[in-house]
Amino acid sequence: MKTAEKIKMLRTQKGMTQEELGKKCGLQRAAINKYEKGTVVNIKRSVLQSLADALGVAPVDLLDDEESIFINEQGEVYGVSMFSHSEQIKRLLQYVEKMDAVKTELLISVAKSFTESDD
Repeated sequence: MKTAEKIKMLRTQKGMTQEELGKKCGLQRAAINKYEKGTVVNIKRSVLQSLADALGVAPVDLLDDEESIFINEQGEVYGVSMFSHSEQIKRLLQYVEKMDAVKTELLISVAKSFTESDD
């Protein structure tokens, strides 16, 4: 998905107008319009950061990629690749976020052992 598409999609998903997003970023509505149309291809890092902050994502999430993004009802943003097993991944991440580093490494080693073949 292109940066322009991501900006527009995130803005509309959050129920913001171009003017509202512009105000949050310190930009004019016309600038937001240009970013959403893809007229501006090299967005300044500071502008990208402002847009990301206003849209509730990391700046890297606004960059062009092959992966689409999705926003759930709670406004959480996910990459489309997470949806092959979305509910399981979501549940797993909830537990991982509560773990300390030692337990996280243990979980990684267990997961690795499940994926290694018995050759």
